[in-house]
Amino acid sequence: MKRYFILLSLLGLFLVLFSCASGPQIGKMKVVEESGSKPGWVKADKDFFEKKGDFYFRGVVTNRKDLGYAKREAKAEAIKNIAEKVNTRVRTEFNEATQGSNVSDEGLSIFTSDAISWVADNLNIQGISPSNVYWQRVEKVTPDGFKYSYNVYVLCQIPKADYEKARNMAIKALLKKYANAGQQDAKKVAATVQKRLLGNH
Repeated sequence: MKRYFILLSLLGLFLVLFSCASGPQIGKMKVVEESGSKPGWVKADKDFFEKKGDFYFRGVVTNRKDLGYAKREAKAEAIKNIAEKVNTRVRTEFNEATQGSNVSDEGLSIFTSDAISWVADNLNIQGISPSNVYWQRVEKVTPDGFKYSYNVYVLCQIPKADYEKARNMAIKALLKKYANAGQQDAKKVAATVQKRLLGNH
């Protein structure tokens, strides 16, 4: 009889262990639905890249309950990346264009700040529509069952020629503005940048 109870206990323990091992693992996640095959730009580790004369900006959000809201939020992330990249690129180009020249830091700061705003407005960053959207519906095992959420990836595109056009227009417009306003330091910076970036254009 004692041996019988031991065998029953071992069998019960085996069944419990088997049940735990074969059941869903808490926290396990898997993609159960997606908008299509995963594009290469989703797999990349960069939120900005340049390809064939165009600039591309990625926005990503994860673990969102509503797909529509997630798409809007991902687009907002992409637009934020555009604004940050335009800011950085304009500053870098203007700093490089004024290296070795006799311009004031104050004039450069005024000109760069005005130019960034001008370029952003003329590129109409807020109005840019995504060129590509990819999403996943993810299933997660919880103690109470399953939880579902969305990961969304948005790609926005700006032709490099459009950026350069907006930048060049900003330089010319600001040079005229500073001349009319008598802002000599900023005017000198604008003239220097125009000469080195645009030549005689």
